[in-house]
Amino acid sequence: MDGDVVTTRAWQSAEPEGAVVVSPVVSAGRPVLVTSADPSAHGDPSLWGPIELLAAALSGCLFHAAVDVARRSRVPLVGWTDRVTLTVGRSPPGRRAVRAARVEVVAEVAVGTPLPRARRVLHKAHALCVVAGSLAVPVELALDVRERPSAAGASPQTPPSAEVSDHVV
Repeated sequence: MDGDVVTTRAWQSAEPEGAVVVSPVVSAGRPVLVTSADPSAHGDPSLWGPIELLAAALSGCLFHAAVDVARRSRVPLVGWTDRVTLTVGRSPPGRRAVRAARVEVVAEVAVGTPLPRARRVLHKAHALCVVAGSLAVPVELALDVRERPSAAGASPQTPPSAEVSDHVV
């Protein structure tokens, strides 16, 4: 999607000093998203904060790009599990920032799909992900592509955290 994305947040304090801060954000035609901050910044730990939203955006962007590219390439993607890890720390001059980003994916394709072709399609999706391309650090992709197990209804396995990365954008 090219063009502008607009969200609106309006907040006024009616809480006592030190209270947990929660605020809604809206975008035309979408449900209200209630967010908060990290508990160390007076946030509610039960709500999505900016870093969790960024991790979810990276996951969603890569997943939906993969589905789109796979369909256009006629690669039958039939299962997906991912785990996004964002490492947050201090960067010069002492600002908090994402220092590292890693996405571990187990992608399942239909039996008989050439696995190298499926990997190429998923790497293309990774390169097209606007969230990955917008981060100030490279996004490391640990990709495990496999044929769907023969058991009906089986779901992808949890991505192995020790898997070696094979692509960085």
